[in-house]
Amino acid sequence: MSIHQTYKAQFKKLGWAWCLLLFAAVIPLELWAEQENDSGKIPAVELRVRSIKIEIREIFDETGIGAFYRGVNKLKIQTKEEVVRRELMLREGDVFNEFLVEESERNLRALPFLRQVSIIPLYDGNVVDLLVSVQDTWTLYPFINWSSGSGTDKKGIGIAESNVFGYGKRLEFLAAKDEGRDKIEGVWDDRRFLGTYHQLSAGHFQRSDGYRTVGTIGRPFRSFADSYAWSVNGDSFDLVGRLFKGGEERYIFRQRHNAFTTGYTWSLGEPEEELHRYTVGYDYTRDEFIEADEEDFEDVNVDPSSVSRDPELLPADREFSGPLFSFQRLERDFLSINFVDRFERVEDFNLGNDFTLSAQIAPEALGSIRDTLLVKSYISDGWRPTPTSFLRGELRGSVRSDDDGLSNVLAGVDLKYFNVLGAVLPRGIYLGKHTLASAFSIDYGDDFDKDYELVLGASNGLRGYSDRTFVGSQRMVLNLEDRFHVVEDVLRLFNIGGAVFFDGGGTTYHGLGDLISDNLY
Repeated sequence: MSIHQTYKAQFKKLGWAWCLLLFAAVIPLELWAEQENDSGKIPAVELRVRSIKIEIREIFDETGIGAFYRGVNKLKIQTKEEVVRRELMLREGDVFNEFLVEESERNLRALPFLRQVSIIPLYDGNVVDLLVSVQDTWTLYPFINWSSGSGTDKKGIGIAESNVFGYGKRLEFLAAKDEGRDKIEGVWDDRRFLGTYHQLSAGHFQRSDGYRTVGTIGRPFRSFADSYAWSVNGDSFDLVGRLFKGGEERYIFRQRHNAFTTGYTWSLGEPEEELHRYTVGYDYTRDEFIEADEEDFEDVNVDPSSVSRDPELLPADREFSGPLFSFQRLERDFLSINFVDRFERVEDFNLGNDFTLSAQIAPEALGSIRDTLLVKSYISDGWRPTPTSFLRGELRGSVRSDDDGLSNVLAGVDLKYFNVLGAVLPRGIYLGKHTLASAFSIDYGDDFDKDYELVLGASNGLRGYSDRTFVGSQRMVLNLEDRFHVVEDVLRLFNIGGAVFFDGGGTTYHGLGDLISDNLY
């Protein structure tokens, strides 16, 4: 009996029972350990939160500003105090905790419609008053887009508001022509649905070749202090799929996709140091593939004679249905810094170790096409060489196992390095504020489904080439950038900057050795 047959026999005998047994055993042990740790702590003098004052500053809050800036302040609907208050992890009367103050600041910085966030504790004996200060930013953005480079032709007009009526809700609308497809898109995102800690998001995308509808509702983790999370997600589309070679379509097909996922997560451990999160859920995914007809070619503006019509290229239908289980070990080590991806806006990067292992058991008995096991794993860690630089590395992998063996194998490595140099002044000449940014990634795949390929081009790592110029099952990309900010806060409205960059990489179907020796660009 082969190794794979032995594994499959054990899988059928034990199935999901082992996973349930593992969760049933580990979670009580975690709870017991937490109780033991708490019992050994020495009580400390408790400080109580006496009051919380919320200060919401206008977009332009300097004194003596002109009529234009005063007019902008009047046009902008100010963020409601309740929107700021519900992101705080502390309430009046709670025991004061510096960790929860830090988490509250991070929650507020995560809101795209706020800037200049600070929470200042004012001590008075055994009580603490909290002064929360945030500044509004302009959130209504109409936009017009036209581009024809990088092998694509895109035109669009739309509008986006990320703080509807000051309640922190996001609404977007777009009408566009994208690579031969007409499309209309609408997105609604309510991160505090009905004033609760639940999030509701929905989007509908109508295109000339079909549609896509997505939606999610749940309670996401907003802090390391949260003890649980849950979600229900749906995704349905009927669209024309495409495979590429040299930036041009080589084969097209129609794909009908329906997916439903739900899960509940417990978070155990010390929030200030390390957490263990356990997820139990269910996932259903079905993909049906149909040969393209003449109408499909017309919908995506592709000449039928320019692509292959070989039916052997059509992907096989897939259907997976079954329980899923996940474990995550997460360390807390945040670096808060600006001038990385945004100008003056402070961003939070967690450099702590993050390990995740998830598995879905999808047997025929629950509706899958065949008995299948799907496994994914991810581990990342970070390091700070200096107070203004950091390196983060990631290892990731996924695989599918069924009667035919292993398939859809994908392993990858990602490295990212940022160094915020600040003002550069050679011989006293100001050359702006500079940030060095670099990224390196390797992907190695084997036995992919026919509708999946690793692509490389202008939009995903190799600027200067057309989109999807290179395809393969192995990929390597290197990006080096010097991002500079020359003039800041011009007329209090915008900043001026740019970047000097180098991109290199390639793809292949014949292994990393072939990629390095013959297919790097």
